[in-house]
Amino acid sequence: MSATRNSPASITAEVRNFIRPYTILPMVKAAFERDSQIFLSMHTLDPYVAWLTQARERLTQEELMIKAQAHQSGISIIEKQHIDGTLRIRYQCQAGIGDLAIPDAEVAEEAADLMRRLLTF
Repeated sequence: MSATRNSPASITAEVRNFIRPYTILPMVKAAFERDSQIFLSMHTLDPYVAWLTQARERLTQEELMIKAQAHQSGISIIEKQHIDGTLRIRYQCQAGIGDLAIPDAEVAEEAADLMRRLLTF
């Protein structure tokens, strides 16, 4: 994705702080939901399923908060694509339309950090 003529000169820290979690939180949520289904199909002990359920609930609260703050700040995600080992995100903010590229390794690292934080009680 190349920058359009409406692109802001540079992405601000505030915009980046919304775009990255706005994009990564749903991925982690999907992983938790998948893992919960796997544990349920294996008739895993209830404490494990309850542990994942609590983490999913915490993640959902965080996701709703980030989306609300992004909406209030006029930030929205227009498009997400995986291209050549990179997550490319086109976003719109008050300054215009811009692009952000996050290497898959960074996405995986942030997702793992988020999972660890949410699974720690």
